[in-house]
Order: sequence, then C-alpha cells, then structure tokens
Amino acid sequence: DNLYKGLSYMTKAVRYMSAPWPFGDTKKALENFKEAEKYINDYSGVHLYLAEVYLKLGDKKSAENSLRRVLNLQPHPYFLVQHETNVKVAQQMLQNLK
Repeated sequence: DNLYKGLSYMTKAVRYMSAPWPFGDTKKALENFKEAEKYINDYSGVHLYLAEVYLKLGDKKSAENSLRRVLNLQPHPYFLVQHETNVKVAQQMLQNLK
C-alpha cells in the first residue's frame, strides 16, 4: 500500500538526516524523502521534512516551496493532529526565512 511505502521511505530518510555515521547523509535523506513524496504527496509531514533538508543543503527557494505546500495541503485523514503541528512549524520556518 502506498501509505506504508511512503512512510517507509520517510523513516529511512529521517535516519539519514541527522544520525551519526554511517548514516548522516543529507543527500541520501533528500533522495528518500523524494521517494516518499511519490507515495504520500498528500501528507504535509513529508513536505516539512523536505524543507528541512533543502535548508541544510542551502536551497532556500526549494525549502520555501515545500513549506508553502504544507500550508496549502488539506490534512491527511490519518494525520489530522500532526498536520496542525506541521502547519504551525511551516509558518514559523517561513517567517524565519525572511
């Protein structure tokens, strides 16, 4: 099922995002988040994480696009409460980009 595939890629990406060696590979995190996005494009969490990775890579424009995507998405039915939190975090991150 697409939800589980997407969440699996997200989990792998988070592991690469900030973990110590042999993980801790931001580019691999980005690859896995992009794979997750293919399966769960309607989940705001994947876009929030993408924004974080883009910021780590110094790509503010892509980060801003991902954050705006969070704000424009309807909540995923399985992640209603998390969506509210994601929106608040995205709003704060956008303010910090200015």
